[in-house]
Amino acid sequence: MMQRLSILLLIIFLSSCTPQPINTPEPTSLPSTAEEAQQTLIKFFSLLNAKKYAEANALYGGSYEQLQVFNPDADPSDHAALWAGAC
Repeated sequence: MMQRLSILLLIIFLSSCTPQPINTPEPTSLPSTAEEAQQTLIKFFSLLNAKKYAEANALYGGSYEQLQVFNPDADPSDHAALWAGAC
């Protein structure tokens, strides 16, 4: 009985040591090219420079937390005012 248990444990141990297949993720396509991203970034900063904060905000996709730190008196939902205060 002890020998059978030892063999069973050895089989379980050895099977856990076998290499497992690696799941490589499927390559994804970017929604835009690097050139398109660069042009969008240039447009974003140009709009901020021209004080067109509402139009620039439409291109922004990040958090407004830091802008709120710069503008503690501004309404957090008024993103254009947050950009104006930060610029």
